[in-house]
Amino acid sequence: MSDFLALYLYFGVSLAALAALSAMILLIGRELADCPRKGPAVQIGALSTATGYAAIGLGALVLMAPAVDLFGDRPIGFFVTLGGVLVALGLGFTNAVAILRGLARDLERPPPAPAPAPAPAPAP
Repeated sequence: MSDFLALYLYFGVSLAALAALSAMILLIGRELADCPRKGPAVQIGALSTATGYAAIGLGALVLMAPAVDLFGDRPIGFFVTLGGVLVALGLGFTNAVAILRGLARDLERPPPAPAPAPAPAPAP
């Protein structure tokens, strides 16, 4: 497999997976934002989670790219690198969705009850 073809395939498949998983985070955020009370906060959380996921995922993608040529002309380097990046993207996706679900769950809790007012001091 030529070096350029391997890199084009690597970046094409990896970027497609990154875009699909980022879009899924946004879709999950939209589904979690059904409630009118917590909806805007969850949508903002989904957007920030998806952009953070995309930035970190792109960094991992670029950092792993040199490993495509790890085994020379044999395609095993391509498959090992692509598999490693896809596993890393999947683990990051799982963590991002867990963060988003935790945000939605925290917003569902009722606000804490106000503390009782202190008793007035007795008059001397």
